[in-house]
Amino acid sequence: MRRVIIVLCCVSLLSCSQSAPDHRAIHVLIDRSGAYGGQFDQVAATIKWLLLQMESGDSLALARIDNENFSALDVVAGVTFSSRPSQANAEKRAVLKILEQLAEDSGTGSYTDITGGLLHAMSWLNATGARKKMIIVFSDFPDEPREGYLREFPVYFNGARVVVWNPAPAEPATGVALTGSRSFSERAQFWQQRVVAGGGDWQLASDTAEIKSWFH
Repeated sequence: MRRVIIVLCCVSLLSCSQSAPDHRAIHVLIDRSGAYGGQFDQVAATIKWLLLQMESGDSLALARIDNENFSALDVVAGVTFSSRPSQANAEKRAVLKILEQLAEDSGTGSYTDITGGLLHAMSWLNATGARKKMIIVFSDFPDEPREGYLREFPVYFNGARVVVWNPAPAEPATGVALTGSRSFSERAQFWQQRVVAGGGDWQLASDTAEIKSWFH
C-alpha cells in the first residue's frame, strides 16, 4: 500500500497551488481500533459519495487514527484535485484504490489519538487555503493515546466544521473501547465543547444527507 500512497501525496504537493478561497477541503479521520473497525463498509461508502461531490481545486485527505501518537505517517492519502478532468479522475481512482487496500487490511490498533489526528487535520486544512474546511471523524470517540502523552490543550479549528460520523446506535456495541466509564454521548458532549471553544462548528451525523447542504 505504501507505493500508492506516496504517488498520491506527490500529486497533492504538485497541485496544491491550484487551491483557492472558493474551494473546499475535507480531512477524514478513520478509526480502525477496537470494534469500530467493523464499520468500514459504511466509512468507504461515505468516502465514495464525497469523491462524487469533489470538484477541481477541492482537497481531500484520509488518515487512520489507530495508534498511540498520531503522525503524518498515518495519512494514507492527500490530494488537491487537478483542473484537468482526466487528471482529477485519475486522482479519484487512486483514492478509491487506497480505500480498497484499507478494506483488505484487517488489522486494528490498540489506541486512538483523536487529539493528535485533529491537530494534524487542521494543519493540513489551513495549508490548502480553502474557504470551507471540514473534518469528518469516523469514530465512537474514545481519546486513548498511550499513557504519558499529554492531550489536554486547546485545539484551534478556525471556523472548520467537525462532523462526528456515528452510523452505529447512539451507544456503541459491547466491546467498543471506552475512556473510563463515560458513554459515547458523554464523550461526544465533551468534544463538542472542545471544538466550539476552539472556534469550530460541531455536528453529529449518521447519514450523508446530514452533510449535503455543506456542498452548496
